[in-house]
Order: sequence, then structure tokens, then C-alpha cells
Amino acid sequence: MRARFEKMLREAQISITDAIAKIDGKATFQEDCWTREGGGGGMSRVLRDGAVWEKAGVNLSVVYGSMPQEALQAATERGV
Repeated sequence: MRARFEKMLREAQISITDAIAKIDGKATFQEDCWTREGGGGGMSRVLRDGAVWEKAGVNLSVVYGSMPQEALQAATERGV
């Protein structure tokens, strides 16, 4: 289930950046992928010096794994 959802999000990110690049007509998105040691990763896509946008970015982070106790407690206190 997680893999299907992650795939859907990545496809949405690519679809959004393709649409922005098509509207801009000049610049293309540069991609930077990263992985998280504890589980997950992400993809940053940035367009620079376009005809319409000076700079645009669409980022995706998928992080999973164990949450440190301090972070869990802080999230619980905030109602997350």
C-alpha cells in the first residue's frame, strides 16, 4: 500500500512539473533525489530562469521508520 501511494505521489509531482514547464516554455526542471538512512527519501524538482517563472519548485518527501521518543511526545502534545 505504501509503495502504491508513493508511486502515485511521484507521478503527480512529475505531472505538475511537466505542466509548469510546458506553460513556461523555456526552462526545464532539474531533479535531485535523496534517500533517508532510516527509511524513505525524496525528490526535489526545481526550475530556474524561466520565461514565466524566475524559480519554481515541487518537492516530495516520503519518510518512514522509527520516530524518536522525543519527537513522538512533541507530536502528541501538538495533537498531530
